[in-house]
Amino acid sequence: MKKGVSMNFRSRLSILIALTSLCFPFIATHAQPTLSRTLSPEDHCRNFSRDAIVTFADSDLAEVVHNALGLDAQAPLSCGQAAELERLAVTATSERVVYGGTLRPARAPSEPAFESLDGIQNLTGLTTLTMFNRLITDIGPLRHLTNLTDLVLHTNWISDIEPLRKV
Repeated sequence: MKKGVSMNFRSRLSILIALTSLCFPFIATHAQPTLSRTLSPEDHCRNFSRDAIVTFADSDLAEVVHNALGLDAQAPLSCGQAAELERLAVTATSERVVYGGTLRPARAPSEPAFESLDGIQNLTGLTTLTMFNRLITDIGPLRHLTNLTDLVLHTNWISDIEPLRKV
């Protein structure tokens, strides 16, 4: 009887070891949190998963977007979260100008210029975008915002509006 018990134990142990070795790679890869890929500011979320991390070339633009989404400025912003933003308004204070009585934006020191819009192309849910007096020159990244219905870029330095052709 001892020999039968010993054989039964060995065969069960062999099966257990075999099953463990088959399951270990699956357990090891799924037990660890997956690291999301961090995109460059020029990358577009359409080529990556919803949990990829969006970045912006301009830190001031990144801060404005994070604030609009109610996120901490240092929190990672996923492609999924970026796509949820529908309205982004970056306005300026106005001052009355004597000639003609028109209003002219007056950019205060606390209202930073945007050096680049790279990264904004990942805000694919935007329907309204307003950016007053940010010294924007290149609006190329806006070409990907096909849901835009309202766009205001008053008092910027834009010379080429070709990127808006298909918006």
